[in-house]
Amino acid sequence: MHLTGCYSDKAKRVISSLERRIKNLAAELKDTLVIVTADHGHVNSKDVCIKDYPKIMNCLKRIPTIEPRALNLFVKEDRRSEFEIEFTGEFGDSFLLLPKEKVLEMKLFGWGTEHKDFRSMLGDYLAVATGDISIVNTKEKRFISDHAGFTGDEMIIPLIIIEKE
Repeated sequence: MHLTGCYSDKAKRVISSLERRIKNLAAELKDTLVIVTADHGHVNSKDVCIKDYPKIMNCLKRIPTIEPRALNLFVKEDRRSEFEIEFTGEFGDSFLLLPKEKVLEMKLFGWGTEHKDFRSMLGDYLAVATGDISIVNTKEKRFISDHAGFTGDEMIIPLIIIEKE
């Protein structure tokens, strides 16, 4: 899907092949519970290069990390207000900008015990995609489809359960 998109003929063939193989495997099993799921969904997206936005870049300590649809952003202390205005002005229709405190409150990275370095690795903001844009650090052609945003296609994943007596 990354390379050909979510709705390409190739992606559809791969999904169909997997479904047939799972069906055939399940037909041979006895006294077994088969669980099939994914770790995330996918969405076709358009890349936008963060370097094309100098007003935003001038506010950052370094280029964003994590994912193009879930950007970890470290912002210069004296530029936070300017950053919020610029980022929201450019990407407010396509990204939800969350301050670090809100990310922690929402437990977006899970409920378990935090890694000892987690809070220092988490940026001042996390920008999570709500539209069809991915923010990247390069102008080179990347992927057609991506993940890690807040859209239903990325967050809602299939769950297939086959119980064989």
